[in-house]
Amino acid sequence: MQRERGEPHQMQKLEDGVEEDSSLEESCGGLPPVEEGNRKISLIMELSTQVSLQNEKITQLEEVLEEKERKIQQLEAEREAHCFPEVKDSPECLQETPIFSNNNASPVVYDEDL
Repeated sequence: MQRERGEPHQMQKLEDGVEEDSSLEESCGGLPPVEEGNRKISLIMELSTQVSLQNEKITQLEEVLEEKERKIQQLEAEREAHCFPEVKDSPECLQETPIFSNNNASPVVYDEDL
């Protein structure tokens, strides 16, 4: 029995809400409430503005990323040009060049007194 009492009460609230809406429509000549329409338009405009601003920010970030990628490529090209000419033993290049050691050779001892 409690469920039956609860259900009509909920429906009554729904009906009350519908009655309130219809009373507003009647006061406006059967048109939807102007305030509700204005609120929806304002929300749409605000969301549109936010999307536009986000698109602009994305475009700016993409441009910055492209600039940084170009700078990286330029620096890599300069480093390669600097490390691979005739001077291969420069300190900058030695840090990145792997060092191979051949431990198979036996040391040679020179005795000048002989």
